[in-house]
Formats: sequence, structure tokens, C-alpha cells
Amino acid sequence: MEKEDKIGIFLKELATALELSLWSSLTLSQPREKLSTIKNLYFRPVRLRNEDACQMVVRYKDREETKNFSKQEFLAFASQSIRQHFYYAHLVNNGKEGHLLISKRGFVTLKWKNTISTSIPLPVHDKKKSYTIAPESEFLFRLGIASRNGVILPSQYSKYKQICRYVELLAPLLDETDCEKPMLVADMGCGKGYLTFALHQYLLDTGFKKIKTVGIDLKEKVIQENNRIARDIGLDGLEFIHGSISGVRDLKPNVLIALHACDTATDDAIYYGLEQRSEIIVVAPCCQKQVRKSITVNETNSSLFRYGIIEERFASDLTDLIRANVLRFHGYQVKVMEFVNLEHTPKNLLITAEFKKKQKEEARDEIFLWMRLFGIGQHYLVDKLGWKENAD
Repeated sequence: MEKEDKIGIFLKELATALELSLWSSLTLSQPREKLSTIKNLYFRPVRLRNEDACQMVVRYKDREETKNFSKQEFLAFASQSIRQHFYYAHLVNNGKEGHLLISKRGFVTLKWKNTISTSIPLPVHDKKKSYTIAPESEFLFRLGIASRNGVILPSQYSKYKQICRYVELLAPLLDETDCEKPMLVADMGCGKGYLTFALHQYLLDTGFKKIKTVGIDLKEKVIQENNRIARDIGLDGLEFIHGSISGVRDLKPNVLIALHACDTATDDAIYYGLEQRSEIIVVAPCCQKQVRKSITVNETNSSLFRYGIIEERFASDLTDLIRANVLRFHGYQVKVMEFVNLEHTPKNLLITAEFKKKQKEEARDEIFLWMRLFGIGQHYLVDKLGWKENAD
């Protein structure tokens, strides 16, 4: 059987199954282009506005994108993709599976395998997908994350995923908050404001009527641009202030956030939240250099810190563990979790603290135990609080 005959038979079988609605999936894999970033294409039947259609999922190494086709568009697209762009096609029909394999030299193998015959329900897909932050949000376009028509730009997919994950992690902390009462959110070191805009938009969308969000950063031009965007798109209650964490006094924020504040700036943010008695404190630390510099070699840690990269990672984790215990000592319920997967950013640790009025006295003793054990001469936040070992 010739090459075109086998491919033609496969496509004819696909067309028949499509016409009779007797297929459940088609997968195209093994891209012919060596530099292709696509892993595979996955197709399934859907029903849109009471008409049979097809949904395609384009699977990349780090993301997925979806697109819907009419039956005719799908058949034409699948035919071209099989003939020109992929070496392998797998079709699942009602009662059998087809495997089409094209070698690099052009040799074609077509095999069919009988399966247990079952009815194939057609999925209903006529509801608008629910997003934590909708891709068509105006601020995403203005910040260069999405196109004008609400499509996330391929180069910004990781940033968009980070934004959504951030809001998903914060949302449970706000579940018990009365959305009728005034609430102030302070985002320390907000930068371009991706996450500041996102959280404010989410709070407005979920019914917070008296919400005020303040983003604070040292970059004056960025602050000016953020304020202009907030005004242009009508995000009431969102304001950006030029200044430092320690320089902006007496905000009294209910929620204090500091994401990717470098080195001891995270400690400054935590201290500010404690001083202002914030109900919720959320930090995503980065660039934790201070503790590593203060480590002295002793009998316990000399073998542990034989390798510089191990010492760096250990010091970073211990820095955050001490921060978590500071918050526990002050009556906060603390969680430490992954912000986003490591392939999106190495700065992926998130510490959330919710004030519960349950002070953990032992938390401070543990800090000094760790500092003695691992030869840590100083921790910036501990010093800022004025804590001394064996002090009341």
C-alpha cells in the first residue's frame, strides 16, 4: 500500500467518524521540525452553541493553549498537520483505535486495534471559562501581558500564570473578611505593579466595596506610569506612592504584601507589618544574602557547608524559617508554600501569615537554638526587633 493510500485511509476514517460523531480524540505528536516548541496537538469533540465542533489543545513544554474549530476547519487543519508537520497520529473511534506512523524516510505504517465499544458522549463546552484573572482584563493589555483582544502573549505566559497563582493563594486568606468594611492593602516594593493591579481587580470583582490598594516603590517613573494606567482604566481605589518601606509611615494596612523584596527588604516589610498590626502579611523573599554572610564555621556546620551552593541554599531557607518563627511568636498562623513552579521562576517561596492572637513563645527560643547550632552571628529581623537570647 502506497504512502498516500495509508494516510488517505486514515483521514477518510477520521472524516467518517467526525460526520457520525463517533470519535473521542485525535493526538498528533513527534513534530517533524527539529526546533519545534510544540510537544503535541490534542483534539476532542465539543459542542458550541448547540453545534458539533472540535477543540484543539496545543501542548508546549511549559504551557497549553486552546482553540476551537468547526468540523470542516478541523478536518482541513488535521489533514494538513498529518501530511506535513507530524510523524505520528493516534485516533480513538467508537470501538477501535488507529495508529498512523510516518518514518523520517517517508515509510508509512497504519495499524488498527479493536477496543471495547462504548458510546461516546459529546462534551458540552458552551460556557465561558472561569479565570482567576480574565485574560481580557484591561490592565493586562496595558502592562504588555495580553493583546488588545485578550490573548496572553506567548512570552508572557509564565508571568500570567504567576499572577493567577498569586491571587489564588491570597484568596483563601480573605474569605472571612467582611467585604462591606473598609480594607487597605499595601504592596511594598510593587515594581511595575503586575500583582498589585491583579489583586485590586480581583477584590473589586469579588465584591469588596470599600477596598483601597496602595503600591509603594522607589522607582519614580514606574510609579507615575502605574498611576496613569490606573486612572485611564478606571480602577478606583488603586494608588501608587513613590517611597521606601520605612519611609511610608502609619498606613495601617489590613493586608501587607512584599513580593520579591531583595535581601533584608523582606525583613523591613515584615517588621512594618508587625508594627502596623496588619491582619495578613504575605512575603515572597528573594536574594537572601545577609544570613550567609554572618555564618561562622564551627564543629557542627563545617562539613555541612563544604559546598558553596549548599551553604547558599541552606542559609536562604534558614533565613525564611527564622522569619516564619518571628511571625509565629507574634500570634500569626504561618504557612510556607510554593508560589509557582521552579521552571517559571527560582524565586518561588511564599510565606503567608494570618493574625490569630495565638502567640508561640517557643518560636523565639527555636530561633536562637538554630543560630547557635549553625553559627549564625546575626539575623537582620531579629536585631531589628531588639531580641537578645535569654531576654524576656
